[in-house]
Amino acid sequence: MYDINDKKSGRVIPSPIRLVALDLDGTLLDSEGRISDANLHAIRACIDHGVEVVASSGRAYNGLRTEELGNAGVRYGITVNGAAIYTIPEKHCLYEEAMTPEFGASLLREVMRRDVSFVAFIDGIGYTDAYQEQDIKRLPLSEATRRYIHSSRTFVDSTLDLILEKQLPVQKITMNFYKDADGNYIDREELRQYFASIPDVTLVSGGFNNLEVTLSDVTKGNGLRKLCNILDIPVEAAMGVGDSGNDLSLLQAAGVGVAMANAEPEILKAADFVTRSNDQDGVAYAIDRLVFGANV
Repeated sequence: MYDINDKKSGRVIPSPIRLVALDLDGTLLDSEGRISDANLHAIRACIDHGVEVVASSGRAYNGLRTEELGNAGVRYGITVNGAAIYTIPEKHCLYEEAMTPEFGASLLREVMRRDVSFVAFIDGIGYTDAYQEQDIKRLPLSEATRRYIHSSRTFVDSTLDLILEKQLPVQKITMNFYKDADGNYIDREELRQYFASIPDVTLVSGGFNNLEVTLSDVTKGNGLRKLCNILDIPVEAAMGVGDSGNDLSLLQAAGVGVAMANAEPEILKAADFVTRSNDQDGVAYAIDRLVFGANV
């Protein structure tokens, strides 16, 4: 048995941990967008010992790396910051809380008034307008992240028309920002203020100084609670691991909240345990310490 002190409540949380929820970008994935052999081995070890491992990402289902995760034994994905939960690899939707087509379209119209890279997530797929494809290279991101953005988007003539004509619920809208000549993010603060003024949405950053909008009660933490309820696992027996603003609710909801060494300050402050960075197999280290009680 391995105990850690829960700083949030003063409780002592005993093992065994029964579920591990992993963020992807900046957490399970390294800086080149890879899942290390050590992390995959740790995931398989959990599953072999009856511990459920799930993805918990701001990504849509089609960006979850389902082949790698599925081969490692991962069966569930909490996607788009908790707006939808899918099985892996069947893509069976267990839960969804999406914006109505009209509401999603109204928010997207405001985004499209600005010079911003946007994507609307619909049923596990990210859609954006075809004209945006050539501007992905303008984003101040690593080449690996730009490749992921390009490969995971479906380019259409008009995302707005697609939503309204087919009456498609919108799971999430994500905005990535370009920089001006002085290095400032174009229109980020204006859009942050706009969405912060709307009571019906949740506004977070998933890293890279982006902004992500879902319905007001949609968070990774609530997604974790939903999945734990489906699987009949107490959320207190879950471990949540993350690095950026959209992971805060995950760490707060889980019995054990783990921050990556590369995490943002608010995530480090909220964590019960700080593991190694995403480039140092931090997920594997946290699993070894907190799930198996190894003195590594």
